[in-house]
Amino acid sequence: MTPPIAVELRSASCFERVAVRHFRCDQVYGPDEYADLVRSYSNTAGLVPDQREALIAALRAFVASEEGGFVVRPLVITLTTAHRT
Repeated sequence: MTPPIAVELRSASCFERVAVRHFRCDQVYGPDEYADLVRSYSNTAGLVPDQREALIAALRAFVASEEGGFVVRPLVITLTTAHRT
């Protein structure tokens, strides 16, 4: 996938040698860390407290029992560089 900034840089006459690099940077969460992550999402925070805690408890139990005790959240960091002419 080409980031929009790379398209803009390639079309600009004042830049050359535009390069796009992707770096994989997975984050690994145990049950408690994953529960904290899910709790930080705005749609989770908007739930009624009893529903929110039931959801988080179910996710924590699922991660602990079904997913080998951890969740991998795949992330890709994209770096776009260019040389000014």
